[in-house]
Amino acid sequence: MKISLKGLKLIWFGSVKVLYAGKTNKNAYKALIAAEYSGVDVKLAENFEMGVTNKTPEFLKMNPLGKV
Repeated sequence: MKISLKGLKLIWFGSVKVLYAGKTNKNAYKALIAAEYSGVDVKLAENFEMGVTNKTPEFLKMNPLGKV
């Protein structure tokens, strides 16, 4: 399942939720706060860099358009 929230990409891998966004993205923090209040365990993708990470073959396999 994939959910896009205005500049964010949240991907479910089984029970693990990963949010693909930069560490300084204010909308990412809003999503993390909402997830915490809802009891959903969401992790911020490590070393995500917009324009670099979202163009890698691994990311394009998840999201062929490479958009976040």
